[in-house]
Amino acid sequence: MRACDLCRKPFWPYGSWLALALLGLVVALTAFFPDTRIALYVGPAWLILLTVLYYKLGMQSRSAVQYQG
Repeated sequence: MRACDLCRKPFWPYGSWLALALLGLVVALTAFFPDTRIALYVGPAWLILLTVLYYKLGMQSRSAVQYQG
């Protein structure tokens, strides 16, 4: 028996494309309404800030044992 037979994925590859299309729809609807449009401006800036802090504080080099102890 092949390893691929043990891990069949339903709706592959169309499920991934459908999920991507739905995420695009959410972003488009967020941009459409003025009340939620601010999330498109603040969200990427927040993710960039978190990424910079993650690497600045050296969190990527810690192992699970060091982090817990």
